Amino acid sequence: MRLAAKLDAMTVLESINRDLAELDTKSLVKAAGYIRSLLPESALQKRVEAIEALHGCLEGEEHDGFEEAVLGASTELVKSN
Repeated sequence: MRLAAKLDAMTVLESINRDLAELDTKSLVKAAGYIRSLLPESALQKRVEAIEALHGCLEGEEHDGFEEAVLGASTELVKSN
């Protein structure tokens, strides 16, 4: 890939990152759902495997907060679809 093309791609990605940083949580969850829908099933399976590998790593408040965030995001994704 040419340097100019790489710089153009980076500019687009930086612009997207800035835009995402300005979204509220509900909009970020919707964006994440859309992005996930673009991923091949194999990529989603790798994420599931990574999350399963982390099972039991957190305890107490950290565990509860993480579980609440994951379940809350999943619920929001289901509601938005």
